[in-house]
Amino acid sequence: MKALFDSLVRTYVPWLAGVVIGWLVSLGIPLDPEVEVQVTLALMGGASLLWYFLARVFELYVSPKLGWLLGLPMQPTYDTDPGRRA
Repeated sequence: MKALFDSLVRTYVPWLAGVVIGWLVSLGIPLDPEVEVQVTLALMGGASLLWYFLARVFELYVSPKLGWLLGLPMQPTYDTDPGRRA
């Protein structure tokens, strides 16, 4: 169960960071109302992907402690025996 929680945290923290970054960027850009939602979603998605990519690179090549950028400082560990239930 802990591995599930860890994986969810490390998935949704970058998504949340992307939402905040996309929203902040869109505040300073006057947009046509017809495309405002699409541009904001694209910014959010791009920012989320970039956040996750950079956080993983920093975690792997700079310091494992930088895993906090993904919400937790370590990668989830999964049981190697799929037939065993906790």
